[in-house]
Amino acid sequence: MPDELDQLQGFPKGWTNVGMTDKQRAFCMGNALIVGIPHRIGEVIARRAKA
Repeated sequence: MPDELDQLQGFPKGWTNVGMTDKQRAFCMGNALIVGIPHRIGEVIARRAKA
């Protein structure tokens, strides 16, 4: 599950695999700031605003 959480947040698989427990890894990803999805949404809005 932690690897999937890493990837859902836009990080590579195993990003948090640095010796933490799975619970700690999940907590870290729960608190991660995701920027990939909002960035893509912003790009779409910008494209539509130009049209």
